[in-house]
Amino acid sequence: MNAQSRYIPKDILTVLQSWHLNIQREIPPTLVVDAAYVGSHSVHLMALGDWNQAVRIRWARVSLQAVPLSNFNAIEVAEGIGFAVYHSFQLKVEKRYSNGLYAFEFVYLSKGS
Repeated sequence: MNAQSRYIPKDILTVLQSWHLNIQREIPPTLVVDAAYVGSHSVHLMALGDWNQAVRIRWARVSLQAVPLSNFNAIEVAEGIGFAVYHSFQLKVEKRYSNGLYAFEFVYLSKGS
């Protein structure tokens, strides 16, 4: 029976930053335009990796697939190597009518990785 091991270090420090800028204008008395930029940036996100992955060995015409530690199925290790970036532009146009009725158009553009 092969063992499975997991290791999560206690000192992974994830850093998150987010920002938001919003500009709203009323053009004529019944039309409101709202433009916004939203962004975020994250580093040291936790990512899992298997440190006991099989290694392909080629020797002459023989190809073998060997696991470094054969008495373990997997050795999962969490590392702070992940990152994320997000940028978006948001635009909203709102037309106000009388008696509390209104209509709006919402446009949302984003780019993330």
